[in-house]
Amino acid sequence: MNRLEVKNQDELEGTLAKIHDTDSNTNWVRLSYDSKNVIMVESSGEGGLAEFREGLQDDLVQFGVLDFFVEGDNYATHKVVLVTWIGTDVPGGLTKARAAAHRKELRDIVQETVNVASELQASTKEELNEDMVGQAISRTRGGVYAKAGASHSAKKSASKGGSGTASAMTMSDPEAVDAALNEVATGGADHWCILAYVKGKKDEVELIRSGDGGLSALGKEWPPEDRAYFCYCAISYKPGNDVPQTKYVLVTLIGDGVSPLARARTSGQRVELVRTNTGPS
Repeated sequence: MNRLEVKNQDELEGTLAKIHDTDSNTNWVRLSYDSKNVIMVESSGEGGLAEFREGLQDDLVQFGVLDFFVEGDNYATHKVVLVTWIGTDVPGGLTKARAAAHRKELRDIVQETVNVASELQASTKEELNEDMVGQAISRTRGGVYAKAGASHSAKKSASKGGSGTASAMTMSDPEAVDAALNEVATGGADHWCILAYVKGKKDEVELIRSGDGGLSALGKEWPPEDRAYFCYCAISYKPGNDVPQTKYVLVTLIGDGVSPLARARTSGQRVELVRTNTGPS
């Protein structure tokens, strides 16, 4: 199968840059096929999910990149979601197989300009709704979502931590943290990532490393005696029906030399970390 190509790559990158730019109201771009292995920018806009859906067609495979405003009790931010649309009249077989392969290639292309926090696939406009998008986002980062097409000021305040909804806990490199969390959420069982306080800072967290190999590999990553690690991991297990399922857990590893006060702070902020930076446990 031939690799995916983008017609007018500069146009796509420019549109994605607008989605990423907090001074721009552009919050979606829709792509469609120009030929069998070539996609192009079809349209973009500022009207969010509702406007994006208007151009979806039942007999086409289309893709979308949308910016969603996400908020919880103690934070506000925005997330980029990659949508794969396979209309109900699209024939099966090679067409759908090609779309699945191209989705992965398109994600890599989009990631060069914006960080994709989550992905979803839909075949009807009814199922492509805010609830579906919110669930997709929550698999990577817990929280209550607001609809796409947030106002210009909301988009800016989310990215700059304004309006009193910003979390006391901050990330030294939010995009790296989100990418690592997304890898755990979408990479299957046995993936994990480790977060820890930035040395000398009480409320700032950084990504230490990520990997796979399950708990046996994670067990080799014990922190230095003066640090505490927050380890987010995907674990596969078989319930009573013997159908494998994946659960997401947050494990705290605390070095022997961490002070009682720091241990207490770690315990309290662990709850905040679960709420604002991980998927469901």
